[in-house]
Amino acid sequence: MSRASRSVANPQFKSGGFRAQLRQDTHPRHTRIEAAFDTLDITRRDDLRIFLEAHTLALTGLPDILDPDWPYWAGEVRRLSSALRDDIAAVGGSDPAGLAGNLMAGFPVPPHPLGISYVIAGSRLGSQILAKRLRDHQEPDSGLMSKYLSHSLQPGAWPNLCAALEMISTNDEQAAVSGSAAFMFDRFENALTIIRQKYCE
Repeated sequence: MSRASRSVANPQFKSGGFRAQLRQDTHPRHTRIEAAFDTLDITRRDDLRIFLEAHTLALTGLPDILDPDWPYWAGEVRRLSSALRDDIAAVGGSDPAGLAGNLMAGFPVPPHPLGISYVIAGSRLGSQILAKRLRDHQEPDSGLMSKYLSHSLQPGAWPNLCAALEMISTNDEQAAVSGSAAFMFDRFENALTIIRQKYCE
């Protein structure tokens, strides 16, 4: 998929690279969502349940957006969603798919799979730290574990995504990627708010 033919090359990113610019542009949202989820103590069953259900809700419907242009990432979301369903069942939670209608309005039109995939891939890197925290600090015999947090991307997935981002050199496509990535960060935050409200009722 390419929107290059519809735009004029943007020289702004020739030296630093678009991925660096994307990281800078989304940094405030990234920081905000990390702070929001850091209020959860995932070594506690109730907080782990909220965490898992919020991530499940945020990923709802994404495979349909990622296919057919990025089948690997569509499959990755399906694998993550499957792991989340198993984890939620293990901690006595419920599938939040029925709450998807409460999520914020849709993606920028058209949504860009690279922007969505960038946020999902980044979340995998952070999940490695959370998986270790869960293993190291949970109560003995608590039974808490997470297939979702332990799930690893296939070798080369992150470098290949980064390489694809660096190939984007047009204003329109950069804007589409940045907008979709920003929306994904907001979607995770929105999903967390919805699940918190669910358990406060």
